[in-house]
Amino acid sequence: MLKGLRDWSARPGKPVLVLTSDTSIGMGGGDIETALRYRLPIVYLVANHGSLAGGVDCFFQGQIQSWDYLPGQRYDRMYEILGCHTEHVNKACEIGTALRRAFNSGRTAVVQVEVDNRVVHPWFETLSFRLGVIAHQLDRDRIPAPFHDYLMEGRTPEIDQALEMSGVPRSRTQKRVMAFDRATCISWGERPVSLEPEGPALVEKDSAKADEIR
Repeated sequence: MLKGLRDWSARPGKPVLVLTSDTSIGMGGGDIETALRYRLPIVYLVANHGSLAGGVDCFFQGQIQSWDYLPGQRYDRMYEILGCHTEHVNKACEIGTALRRAFNSGRTAVVQVEVDNRVVHPWFETLSFRLGVIAHQLDRDRIPAPFHDYLMEGRTPEIDQALEMSGVPRSRTQKRVMAFDRATCISWGERPVSLEPEGPALVEKDSAKADEIR
């Protein structure tokens, strides 16, 4: 959240888009008030999946308490009261139009996008998160397939197919691999923000390093 203020200070007058989530806005949402107070037209896109980490309940299988938040949180309405321009988006096809309205408003803006809570975000599919944060809390023998294989092996075409057959939607990650893992992650790097949809990109998966780590 603070990065948006930093980027605006470094590039005054340039459009700034902060991609955040309900978890991040809960921890650092006060920075939006700061942007509003100084009349900075920063746009905050809030991916609202209603959980500390979306989709991870498929690993828990009732062994530990759910990470889900109270349902139906409307962060856009919270910041509308403060004076932000706000948008609420339920369909992917509406995101571009909502962002254009937000940037054109010339005000601090919050665009809330509802995200399918069953999908595990690619960032949370990394080896360090699956084994370092999740697996050590659970009795892995009690986790049924394909979720056990998903947790221990990460994404493979076979596991992806098994998850889809179980009714679990899969994220369609583009961009390059950010971590040495069979899971793929988005890496934004220093690319400029584009409001135009991009075509599918071929993602290379590097499992050799993951095997070395294991």
